[in-house]
Amino acid sequence: MTAWVHVPPEREDEFNDWYDLEHLPQVVALPGFVRGRRYMVENAKPKYLAWYDTADERVEPGAGSSASWPIPRHGGRAWPAVSNTASA
Repeated sequence: MTAWVHVPPEREDEFNDWYDLEHLPQVVALPGFVRGRRYMVENAKPKYLAWYDTADERVEPGAGSSASWPIPRHGGRAWPAVSNTASA
C-alpha cells in the first residue's frame, strides 16, 4: 500500500513529528500491516512517499476509507496542511 503527500515547508516539522511518533506506529499495529517506510525527494511535489508492507493484498486500513486510518492527535494541526495526496 502506498501514499503520496505534500506538506508546506512551514508545517513539515509538525507533520514529521506526527508521522514518526503517532501515525506510523499506529498503522503498523493494525492487523495485517507488517511495516511502513517513508521516502522523501527534496524539491518534488508531492515530496513524501509512504510505503506500507502488508501480510497480503487483501489488507486494508478499514472499510476502504482513509477516514478509518489513525487520526492525528498532535493537536490536529499538521494533517489539514497536507496536499496532493494519493494512495494505492
